Amino acid sequence: MPSQRRDTSIQILRRWLLWDDNVAGRSRNKNCVSRQRRLHLATLLHLIVGTLLTPEACSFADIHGDSAVLEQIAVTHEANLVKIQTWQGNARIERRTTRASEDSTTTARIWFALDRDREAWIYRWWWEPVTRPSGNVIEQAETGGMYVDDMWHVYGLPYVGGLHQRRGIVITPGYPDRVGPLTGVFDPTYFFGVWNDSVQKKIRVWRDNEDSSWLKLTIRREETRVNITEENVNIPGASVEYQFDLSNGANVTSVTADDGVIKEHWDNSWQKVDEVWVPREAIYLRKKHGSGEEWREVIAWSEMALNIPLPEKTFTLDSLGADPGTIISDYRLGKGSVYKENEYKELNQPAPMPTEKLKARPGVRFGRRLLIIINMILLPVVLAGIIWMLHRKRKSQ
Repeated sequence: MPSQRRDTSIQILRRWLLWDDNVAGRSRNKNCVSRQRRLHLATLLHLIVGTLLTPEACSFADIHGDSAVLEQIAVTHEANLVKIQTWQGNARIERRTTRASEDSTTTARIWFALDRDREAWIYRWWWEPVTRPSGNVIEQAETGGMYVDDMWHVYGLPYVGGLHQRRGIVITPGYPDRVGPLTGVFDPTYFFGVWNDSVQKKIRVWRDNEDSSWLKLTIRREETRVNITEENVNIPGASVEYQFDLSNGANVTSVTADDGVIKEHWDNSWQKVDEVWVPREAIYLRKKHGSGEEWREVIAWSEMALNIPLPEKTFTLDSLGADPGTIISDYRLGKGSVYKENEYKELNQPAPMPTEKLKARPGVRFGRRLLIIINMILLPVVLAGIIWMLHRKRKSQ
């Protein structure tokens, strides 16, 4: 059963009117209104407001099962999570897309590092070459991202400077907009949560809505596993099923969501590394009903180390993959710059163009120079030809 429900607004109003000496933060003049008149006023207000409110407005959430286990999940989960100070390792990801006209698979390897005290994380992503069924070949690609000092750095946007193919970095304030499956952003802590929410936040939402009429919650416990079904009575047919395991840090082992249009499913397995429960494998499946479209993503972690001091250069542009000459588009400053421009010039290479000029097509300067050289060669020949023709014309006269 849910915990003790909070008083309704009418109960609070009645207590305020009937109870004067012990109401915190308030002092009233005992001569202003008598106790009997306050009782009459409270009764009158109760009758008036009670007739105006609909039964739905006074109803509570429909909760079945022992809701006290929600607090046990929150406490156990947080106790495991706080053990992580630093975390680094590797992962391998496989994505498969199935459509009526195409069935393709891509794979990549990932390196990541996390520092929870700094609230910083970084990853680098190497995609392996793949040949599409249509025959198109996608070459190996490298991307990456870093969140540090409340700034999001994304690496891998194509950039062409002069004759040299480069990759750029974009810096924007705040957390990235899209994180999770089927995106290019790998936040290691994402897999400890439920979709884009932490476990603590999700449970807090359920607790805060125990006096709401829209929520229907069914809680079933089988030994260490807790199954929770969440339904919104205002959206018929839509539901989300969660499974937590108290024996592995109360982490999420499966989530299934279906709104009648799209069905999404997570299967997570966990392993204990240095006395901390961390992900072993995560399988994500997304289906669109009636279309035959399906997306599947499998992530497997390996070679992990926890709570080992990270090098000072871990959360830097060098670790992200930037090399001298990389173009940086910094939205904090509203302008672009060249990373380690002096070192880039020392390599006897032409300096890349600033970000504001990225729209210029590659090879324009080279084409102009070539045109000038050709003109310099052809001009004397053309002039000599004209002089020779004029000379012949004079002789013929």
